[in-house]
Amino acid sequence: MKSIEYFLEKFPEMIESWNHTNEVISKASTYRHLEHSLQVIQWICKSVGESNPELFSQWFNLTRRLSLTFNRIPRGRVESPDKVRPVWVITKHQVSESLCTANQAVWSLEWVSPHSFFVHEMLGVLDRDQAKQFLAVHTYHHFKIIREIHRSMR
Repeated sequence: MKSIEYFLEKFPEMIESWNHTNEVISKASTYRHLEHSLQVIQWICKSVGESNPELFSQWFNLTRRLSLTFNRIPRGRVESPDKVRPVWVITKHQVSESLCTANQAVWSLEWVSPHSFFVHEMLGVLDRDQAKQFLAVHTYHHFKIIREIHRSMR
């Protein structure tokens, strides 16, 4: 699996391509998928950065183990929380601004303790490195949907 930094480098070319929608594949536009991914990156990085590493405690979670081992998130199984659900109409400018903020957020993770953490409602507690891996898996999940929408428009 590629790193979250790799995917962030790919965002500009995806932003430059046309904003498409194909409701057979997804009700959301390609820009909405990009914006959602960037909001998730910002939110998780902020949560990891604000956590208290002394409170870190992790227990076995089969869903986390499977998702991070196979680098996969199944489609249509979980609905995203409101705080990372963008509005329906997204502009290129909004996505570009979110990309700058997300890049800074990921960069800031390098300076927090490896025991800093994020609590995901399905995956449980993820430490800093697992959170970064999840961000890559989650972003790749949305990149695949975007790629499928783009291919359908040819």
